[in-house]
Amino acid sequence: MSEVYQPTSHATQGSLSAIQTMDQYQEVWNHSIAERDVFWLEQTRTLVDWKTEPTIGLEGDFHSVKESPFSWFSDGVLNITTSCLDRHIEARG
Repeated sequence: MSEVYQPTSHATQGSLSAIQTMDQYQEVWNHSIAERDVFWLEQTRTLVDWKTEPTIGLEGDFHSVKESPFSWFSDGVLNITTSCLDRHIEARG
């Protein structure tokens, strides 16, 4: 069994990450494995501005990509300008 190392305060001090401990990391990782689509839909809704939020996570997988491509968030519609520029302008303008 491998040893688990906690991040040092040097690594976490001032970090904006919601994950500050190995226990938090393990919890997030377990959720991402157990409920892949739910996890990634939560992440994209938090991190990306959508015109229409997606309800579909991953379609297809890496194992079948030769037979048919996979796609993420296929029913979502992005507002790329908002996601890349507009939402940052007030803090970083």
